[in-house]
Amino acid sequence: MLGRKARRSLGVTPQDLAAAQSRSEQDDVSVLGVRFTNDVMCPRARFDYLEDLFGERFQRIDIDSSLFNKHKIPLRAHSTLTVDFVNKPDHPTRKAYDQVVAFMHKQIGA
Repeated sequence: MLGRKARRSLGVTPQDLAAAQSRSEQDDVSVLGVRFTNDVMCPRARFDYLEDLFGERFQRIDIDSSLFNKHKIPLRAHSTLTVDFVNKPDHPTRKAYDQVVAFMHKQIGA
């Protein structure tokens, strides 16, 4: 089991994290994250930490991967937009994909 520090780790240097926070605040830049709820490689604590760091500018998408979830997403699902992606309109990974695309269009002004 991962310790508290490892669960929150973003894998970036403190300098890069400070730069990201500063840019987010100064230019009102949002950050988007997508994860499965049961993902041990991207635990909830990591997204909670991002919320602590970026506040309302952090937009999170948590896709239910709990046991017996409605969409039969495996407990060990990790790759929200690749390996574990299901390209069906009513599937949560497809909905997340659509949200990511809309987010990117907004960020680049398309």
